[in-house]
Amino acid sequence: MSLSKELGHTIKEELLVCKICLENLTNPKSLPCLHTFCEACIGYYMERHRSTDHRKFSCPICRRQVFVPKNGVEGIPDCFFVTSLSDIIAQTTMENICRICKLQQVTKKAEKVCVECCISLCADCTTLHQGTPLMKDHTFLPVLAEGNY
Repeated sequence: MSLSKELGHTIKEELLVCKICLENLTNPKSLPCLHTFCEACIGYYMERHRSTDHRKFSCPICRRQVFVPKNGVEGIPDCFFVTSLSDIIAQTTMENICRICKLQQVTKKAEKVCVECCISLCADCTTLHQGTPLMKDHTFLPVLAEGNY
């Protein structure tokens, strides 16, 4: 397996899969220890594994004690990083062509993904994007084989 495919696989397996249900994260929630789980999974786990005083539970991975929010699982913070990363991967996987060129009815292979804008760009459009003052500090990731990065 090439390095690029390994990286894409590692990102998906380590960051985008719930360690409870082993499926893609749905409504990801982040515990204070930064482990992330599906909202439904961590809610079920939390109810089943609360301490005797019902105020805390242990993280399923690191066993760190987590206090149960007053409003239950809804009070656990959403993990916007995982949501954004999932959106970027979904967009890149669906379309491995430059979004700017596509608007001009031109088909060019995308080489980079702008993390902030969530768009795939060819080399020329990446250069233009980076040269725009409002976007000069944006982060770019390479598009790897089969639309993964």
